[in-house]
Amino acid sequence: MEGWVKIHRQLMNWRWWDSDKHLRLFITLLIKANHSETQWRKTTIKPGSLLTGRKQLSKWSGLSERQIRTILRDFEATSEVTIKTTSKFSIITLLNWHMYQDQEKARPGKRPGKRPTSDQQVTTSKNVKEWKEVYGTCGDLLSFLDPEIQTWVSKVTKPTVKRWLSKYGQEVLQSEIEKAYDWDSGLPTSKRKKKIGQFVSNWLEKSRNAQVHLQEKQRSDCLSSLEASFKEINENENEGILLSLRGRE
Repeated sequence: MEGWVKIHRQLMNWRWWDSDKHLRLFITLLIKANHSETQWRKTTIKPGSLLTGRKQLSKWSGLSERQIRTILRDFEATSEVTIKTTSKFSIITLLNWHMYQDQEKARPGKRPGKRPTSDQQVTTSKNVKEWKEVYGTCGDLLSFLDPEIQTWVSKVTKPTVKRWLSKYGQEVLQSEIEKAYDWDSGLPTSKRKKKIGQFVSNWLEKSRNAQVHLQEKQRSDCLSSLEASFKEINENENEGILLSLRGRE
């Protein structure tokens, strides 16, 4: 990767300076952030922002996805970044980026002054291309999940996802998929699950929370069925009584 960024000496006074993991992720965000405004589909990505996610950040920084999730929450809590999450991607914005990264206007004849912006445009285009290749199979069915987790389950067939939603409901399914994702992402890369659909199905069958919900749903469905049956019986009995009375007239 070519190009450069500015790092202020006051960074040594930063609250997260003593945390190697926080510092590594912050520098990664700083290096990867846009230096010029770009468009991805109908979304504007401004200077100081980047379109990314935990899986990509893990690849860039060498940190685990679980560590990245925790650190990003810390950064949000201390107003280092803002994160805008959609069903397809996340945009992370470094707050006050412009205060120390804006480039001075290049003087005529000084070609190197224009180089960082050009290099960053190439990098940004590559990042956007990577995201276009990664996202979007399971689509709207799992739009309530974080983009990284959507990618993780993206190869699961739609009939399977519909069956999960019908069986467990969105709230339980979201909670259990997140737990399964965290567990899997904590494993060494070589030991991570390949058949995600089968893995999640097994996870749901063994989850106490999911099974309790399923039992409650079955009980509720049974009661609804009984109520409907009793209602039908009462209606038939009332109809029989009414016909009997009419027959006596």
